[in-house]
Amino acid sequence: MTQSVVANTEFIASKVLDGEAILINLQTGVYYSFNPVAGLIWSMASGSVTTEAASDLISKHFDVSTAAVMADVQSFLDELRAEGLARITERPIQTTIELPDLPTQKPAYSRPSFEKFTDMMEMFALDPPLPGLARKQD
Repeated sequence: MTQSVVANTEFIASKVLDGEAILINLQTGVYYSFNPVAGLIWSMASGSVTTEAASDLISKHFDVSTAAVMADVQSFLDELRAEGLARITERPIQTTIELPDLPTQKPAYSRPSFEKFTDMMEMFALDPPLPGLARKQD
């Protein structure tokens, strides 16, 4: 079975607005702002997605070839896992992912990226955490 990346939605609160995503890690209180390409990848990872499937869908949505985005997507999915926002799964990828309606002209591609904010960690972290969430040991 193909390995996919899936969002850790059990402790990540997120909202995608106009293609950009805002995420809060409820365990740590760290929050993130994703650019439009990263927001699209996050939308796909909410179900689970492979690098190949994400790259193919991004190439259809933005003005870029699948081959040109493959390394960017893989790197971004690795960053999501490193931040604890996503994990590897063996479950099959979604077969249908709805893309937002495209304007007449495709938007320009930019590498998927996010900004990480730690200034409100104490306010955003759940204390006590949600049932079933393990508290990190210092």
